[in-house]
Amino acid sequence: MTPGRVSLGWLLGPADASAHPSRWWPALLILLHGGAYLASLFWYEQSWIVDYSSPRQLFGTAVMFVLLPAYLVWTMQLSWRKHAVELKTLADGYPEVDGVIASARQVGWWACLLVVLGLVFGFYQNLIHLNASLAQGNFFDWLFLCSNAVLWGMVALMLSWRIPISWRVGRFGRSVSVDLYQLKEAEPFARIATFDVLIVAGAVAFMPLQALDAEFRLVNYQYGVVVGLVAMVLVFVVPLWGLRQQIKAAKLDRQNELMQQLAQTSREDIRELEVLSAHLERIKSMSAWPVDITVLQRILLYVIIPPAAWVGAALVENLVDSF
Repeated sequence: MTPGRVSLGWLLGPADASAHPSRWWPALLILLHGGAYLASLFWYEQSWIVDYSSPRQLFGTAVMFVLLPAYLVWTMQLSWRKHAVELKTLADGYPEVDGVIASARQVGWWACLLVVLGLVFGFYQNLIHLNASLAQGNFFDWLFLCSNAVLWGMVALMLSWRIPISWRVGRFGRSVSVDLYQLKEAEPFARIATFDVLIVAGAVAFMPLQALDAEFRLVNYQYGVVVGLVAMVLVFVVPLWGLRQQIKAAKLDRQNELMQQLAQTSREDIRELEVLSAHLERIKSMSAWPVDITVLQRILLYVIIPPAAWVGAALVENLVDSF
């Protein structure tokens, strides 16, 4: 292990990417967390939470607290395997791939600090209710408050692990040679970026569980949406940036070659001039992003539409009830 870094092998599963990851961590989180909420029902008493939330919203939020941390752990394992499998397809031509893959099983010491900050932020969101809980809260109150802190701690761990990986993949992409006519080397990078975007979008899709009572509360969504959107941009752009620079350079070189051929071609040779001009325009119009943007947009729409429709329905119901 690299000095100054912390291993996540215990969480990510076997170092062999072809092996199936352990599902014990996600299952254990659900069992322990869900069991704690069930146990709290046996001595649940009147508390500030009853006045603060409707029963359906309370139930939906508790379900989100139970499922989302387990989802993040499970997707970290999947993301690690996807990262390793995709990059290994380039291992023959680029020996540094093994180093990039190995570093993906570690986080810097500063990630521990970010996790602590995530826990603090989770408590900060309920600072007013935390004071009330200190005065008269019961087990359920404290469980609810701690669940939010644990959730944000897990989000901090996920991002402090995944974004540096994206940066290392992006830096590796600068050394990859590209062929504009067969961007086979770009496919692993595109699949890694798209997969990570879908993971973040899937996490955001859990948020409408807080609206089971069909009431839209902006405060329940604002931080999650902001963090989710920023994370989606980063995990998509950063791993592709290095390869994008290579494609842009290859495009420029090829354009210069075609322009030289055009300058040397006789102006009487109309057929050759048209062929070269058309090919030059094709190279210019070629996207420097090594991914089909339309496909990504379509996938994101499929992920975003369901929770958006849920929130929209809550807004409409509130509007109808106001008349």
